[in-house]
Amino acid sequence: VLHRTDDYLRQVLQKAAESAYTWVVQVKKMKAIYHILNLCSFDVTNKCLIAEVWCPVSDLANLRGALEKGSRKGDATVPSFVNRIPSSDTPPTLLRSNKLTTGFQSIVEAYGVGDYREVSPGRFREAPSLFIWHRLESAWHFRQKFCVYLLFLPELLFLLCLFGYLVFMILYKWLAFSARNSSQAPSILIHFINMFVMQGKDLTPLYPGQVCDGSIGS
Repeated sequence: VLHRTDDYLRQVLQKAAESAYTWVVQVKKMKAIYHILNLCSFDVTNKCLIAEVWCPVSDLANLRGALEKGSRKGDATVPSFVNRIPSSDTPPTLLRSNKLTTGFQSIVEAYGVGDYREVSPGRFREAPSLFIWHRLESAWHFRQKFCVYLLFLPELLFLLCLFGYLVFMILYKWLAFSARNSSQAPSILIHFINMFVMQGKDLTPLYPGQVCDGSIGS
């Protein structure tokens, strides 16, 4: 009898273990639903719940469809509907991301979330634009012309000079050195780094006059 009881309990526990994950998911969903319902308020008749939320205009159709679907499945006597309420408050920032852009967006959000309608630098196509270019669109949108003259143009000039000089050194190295003497060619990366740290006078210059010793001709 004891062995049969142990076998029966073991089978019950195994079935419960198989269903435990499903039960946990259902409980979490129910808790989330009740949490959202507690944020709603009753109307005058105390028969309907009213929720005031921010929703992107592009998602209004999906929201209405979800409410209609929920009303049909729940056999609600009063159908759910959506009304757009004009507001002068600044909407919260919505940053859409996917599996590809989540990593970039996490880096951006570590420094802070941008204002409403600012261009997000976390998108993959804008990830290289660390200076670049989202500030210009934001400056035009908010009519901050001083950002264009004091921020965008100086950064653009800096980038053109910096990477323009890098492209020049790459092309010069291709033309000045061949496969035979390529081992004697100085490293462009080292030159580029030393240009910022103001060092590297002992390195072999890439071209004559690259390293300035500060002296004036006799």
